[in-house]
Amino acid sequence: MIDNGGFARSKLIYQNIEKYRQKTGETPDNTIQERVQRDDRFTRIALVFTH
Repeated sequence: MIDNGGFARSKLIYQNIEKYRQKTGETPDNTIQERVQRDDRFTRIALVFTH
């Protein structure tokens, strides 16, 4: 996110995480998703559609 001006889609984070941390464990993408959802430093900027 720092390299992208403070904004990043999830896909960009998943693609570039190894520049900053080693992907380890059985479900590294799920771990990233969980941390982004729970950490108040991250804000969702996409529209959420509900039915």
